[in-house]
Amino acid sequence: MTANNMKNYNPVTEDPREINLDFPPSMSPYLYKDENKKLVGTIFYAAGEERKPLVMLLHGFPGNETNFDLAHSIRRNGFNVLVFHYRGSWGSSGDFTWRGSIDDIETVLNHISTDEVAEKLRIDPAKIVFIGHSMGGFAAMMHSIIYPRVNNIAFTAGYNFGYSGKIIAQKVEYIAEAVKRMNEGTIMLNGTNGKQLWEEMFKNRDSWDLTIHAPKFIDKNLLLIGAEFDTTAPVDMHHKPLVAALGKAGCNNLAHEVLKTGHSFSDKRIKLAEIVIDWLNNTVKF
Repeated sequence: MTANNMKNYNPVTEDPREINLDFPPSMSPYLYKDENKKLVGTIFYAAGEERKPLVMLLHGFPGNETNFDLAHSIRRNGFNVLVFHYRGSWGSSGDFTWRGSIDDIETVLNHISTDEVAEKLRIDPAKIVFIGHSMGGFAAMMHSIIYPRVNNIAFTAGYNFGYSGKIIAQKVEYIAEAVKRMNEGTIMLNGTNGKQLWEEMFKNRDSWDLTIHAPKFIDKNLLLIGAEFDTTAPVDMHHKPLVAALGKAGCNNLAHEVLKTGHSFSDKRIKLAEIVIDWLNNTVKF
């Protein structure tokens, strides 16, 4: 079935016209904790007592852009939304790594899929959608390869680590610039630095090239949104080659678009939300 949640108002630009006083829209902290790990975040609850589909909104590196405006629009559209912080970032315990972030998605999925937690969060674990920005887009796609359980994925200004890693490795000056930029982002992270992050990226440059894995997405429902003026994840490196590879592989459920904006879609937030809401309502299937 499609996730058609069309309302009698525009969830991107309008507030709900009716108020549910018993189960109003709300938000609360999210916490996963065991003896070895703590992952923190925020859960946005849509109005109503019934269980809802859940959008996991996966932020990029290091996580300055959390896309909370998107979370509010998606919630007004009838979905619950979860934003969490990967290990070693923004209050979550441990040391940050690229691979660790992918595995953290699986940890959270397993946690929220238990009967007790799903009931508490009012979600349907069979109806999960990934929307990842930048590194979050890569993490969503790679998670789908390693743990093939979520079939609806949006890749917004996504970063293809493997494809980029191969290009960066070609010149010493490219490596130096990449290490510098990664290092600047680690101010909000624990247990890592630019050199370590580059080494992990270089080591996995072949297995983390999403274009190589394109045939594995044939049965997925994909939305790829690039940013024409993106200098962090340039569309010629991260968006267009992946769109071409997915098309060549025969991915029929593929929507893609490039907006005239930068990496964070700062001057196209409404347009971004409109595309995402339309995709959720008319294309996403469970």
